[in-house]
Amino acid sequence: MLSVSLKSEYPKYTPLLAKILEGLLSQSNVEDKIHHDEEVIDSANEVVDSIDREELAKFISLKSDPEDEEAEKNKKKMEITRDQLAEALYEKGLALADIESLKGQEASSLASSKDLEITRDQSQPEFGVQPDLFEENFKELKKWVNLKSSKYGTLLVLVLCERRSGRLGTALKALNDIIQDDGEPPKKKIYELKLALLDEIGWSHLAIYERQWMHVRFPASLPLF
Repeated sequence: MLSVSLKSEYPKYTPLLAKILEGLLSQSNVEDKIHHDEEVIDSANEVVDSIDREELAKFISLKSDPEDEEAEKNKKKMEITRDQLAEALYEKGLALADIESLKGQEASSLASSKDLEITRDQSQPEFGVQPDLFEENFKELKKWVNLKSSKYGTLLVLVLCERRSGRLGTALKALNDIIQDDGEPPKKKIYELKLALLDEIGWSHLAIYERQWMHVRFPASLPLF
């Protein structure tokens, strides 16, 4: 693949790595979702690791002279890098949460098929697959984004944290607010998260309805005319 060849030639070129991540996220009809999420996490990590975050933080904190064209050019470049970093951390957080959910569903299905009762330690998060990774990633994301924005704050703080705490109804309400109020069309990942919440709550009739609409919202291929 061209991207693999380019990455081997420019392993720390952030714009290239960000584009590769973007390509992964645009894939549709993914059969093995956990494997795909792991690929997203690896790709996001490559974006993050390609950036000197200490230097970026110092540069962002400085005020540049608007009359200095070179300084303004560097400022814009650094702002783009910051946005690429934030997007990588954001998508990594979504992928980590998705893996936790999918593995939780697999465990529940296995238990149901064997007619077993799963007993959980109430002191542990319900979606307990390496929960520290999500928290560590979230702490890093907080350094670079405005948590009051609907994209970063509501989704990661309210939806995912409420979900991890078992407050699924609150998480679903917050997610619906994002879908209705966001300035741009919500990504497929947002609707997939909604489907997962509906399944976890047990509202299968609504989940079936939403799955039917997924084919309309995100068709596998667009018609030519």
